[in-house]
Amino acid sequence: MMGSIYQLLMFTYSCDTLIRDSSNVGIAVYGSLWSLLPMDKYGKMLRRDMMLVILRSKTPCCLTASGFFIISLETYTREATYTASTAIPILIATVKAITFTVQKSEVTWLLERSQKYFWYKKYNAFEKRIMDKLDKKSMLYMGSYTFFLYGTAVVYTVYPLFANIGKTGEDRILPFHFRLFEVPSTRTPYYEVIFGVEVMSTLHTGICFCCFDNLLCILTLHVAGQFKILQNRLETIFGNFSEEKSFETYEEFKECIIYHHLLITYVEKLECVFCFPLMFQLLMSSIVLCLSGFQLTMASEELVKKYLFLSYAISGIVQVYMITRSCDDIMEESSSVGNALYNCNWERTSYIMFNKLRKDMIIVMIRTKYPCYLTAAKFFPISLKSFTNVST
Repeated sequence: MMGSIYQLLMFTYSCDTLIRDSSNVGIAVYGSLWSLLPMDKYGKMLRRDMMLVILRSKTPCCLTASGFFIISLETYTREATYTASTAIPILIATVKAITFTVQKSEVTWLLERSQKYFWYKKYNAFEKRIMDKLDKKSMLYMGSYTFFLYGTAVVYTVYPLFANIGKTGEDRILPFHFRLFEVPSTRTPYYEVIFGVEVMSTLHTGICFCCFDNLLCILTLHVAGQFKILQNRLETIFGNFSEEKSFETYEEFKECIIYHHLLITYVEKLECVFCFPLMFQLLMSSIVLCLSGFQLTMASEELVKKYLFLSYAISGIVQVYMITRSCDDIMEESSSVGNALYNCNWERTSYIMFNKLRKDMIIVMIRTKYPCYLTAAKFFPISLKSFTNVST
């Protein structure tokens, strides 16, 4: 069975690589320093050729199964999701810690860029309102998630206290089943020591479990907010235009292009760090929601146990919504940059004076047809559709 799974993964991954790399040709063309080229004869010719290449790369090369369907990692997902999901809950916490340890330099890069370009930056009144809304939204998401998560941890530790009322000796229970050689875990003082260790371990596990998700929520919400700020700058780029200021306007537009490149690179770094932990997290959340719902229906006589699994299920739903909503904001705001650029009153400008800027606007608008997004280990983009899939 493992050999068949590996064979399927080998075929589908290689075909998916062909699709991904062929579609990335247009992104690579846009990432070049084309905005610095002069608008002479050869600069115009090169820009027209770039547009053709970007448009062609929208249709990626692919292999099919006798023309019935395209072979990609989605093919592997349909066949191996059940087998993979059985091992993911055991590995998820370790995968997060290992990922952040191995990719420490990328995480440091993200934090440094966030401080420099997002958090410690001067904004105008409109941009400050956007940042304030982001702060309130992130506090709401993280506060709700942490509350229900630690509510689950507290109920886990409180449940044995209620269940042990009237019990002594061998029939006492712990928050988690414990077996270590021949240690009598139900006898004093072993029971009290093990109980305290499990309580402390539960609280520390809660910290490790939510800190990575909270960091992802903060970073994704703020980069989505930066895309929204970029939209406002592009929409108002011709606010006080004049033909005498055509050079200054074009320089301002080039600064927006450079900042757009920075945001795209930032999202790519986020993708590099979080793609595999997100895959494990979403698969584990599916299992957690199923198990907690089953246990909730089975706990018909124990009220504390009902509260336990109800909090467990709610924390899982809030966690998945927080992750998918913040990732969906990146897709929505990054794809809206082109609409903002189209609404910048370019039709009021002189065609002669702003001809170069108009041609560059076309390239930017073509690029925004490829929204920035985070994926689950490259299998599929994460959006609110992922939330509905996991929840149902």
